[in-house]
Amino acid sequence: MSNTYSTHLRRLAALSAVAAVGIAAPASAAKPDGAGKPADRPAKAQGPKSEKKAKSDKKAKKAPARCKTGKTRAFVSAGTVVAHTLVANADGTVDGTVTVKVDRTNKHARADREKEVVYTVDDAKLKVVTGDRNTDGKVDLTDAQVGDRVKVKGKIARLHKKCTSNGTTATPDLGRVTIAAPKPAPTSETPPAPSA
Repeated sequence: MSNTYSTHLRRLAALSAVAAVGIAAPASAAKPDGAGKPADRPAKAQGPKSEKKAKSDKKAKKAPARCKTGKTRAFVSAGTVVAHTLVANADGTVDGTVTVKVDRTNKHARADREKEVVYTVDDAKLKVVTGDRNTDGKVDLTDAQVGDRVKVKGKIARLHKKCTSNGTTATPDLGRVTIAAPKPAPTSETPPAPSA
């Protein structure tokens, strides 16, 4: 009986081994080589922060192009002559600089308002309305002097409102200078005394 029992145990052990091999083989065959490795994992989708950063970088690259609109606006500044180095050309235009104590501007020159500004002109048209102060028979640049009223006109490049380029500025291209005598000071008249 012991022999029969031993034979029975050996058969059960053999069947168990065969069954274990049969189960393990399909499991190993179903798993592809390299599965689960980091290289096979799908890339992480970009989150909201990554998308915002990408858009911000894209806008920053386009900023210089936005700044150069190619459009111009009228530039008008007026005030009092503080000094000038204007030189008359043969064709009647002037070159040089005029320092102005600015008190009036249009909206495109408002940054200069209430300041002392040096304006540079090149081949600008000049108009002098001062009278012939030096009695040389003509009214020209030689009749202009410190304290006269002056107005400069020209064009200035239009920059985009959202321009982010550091140090981006626009310099006016001035084509006309008008110098006139100061306005006469208002006089106060004393009313006549009432008759007795």
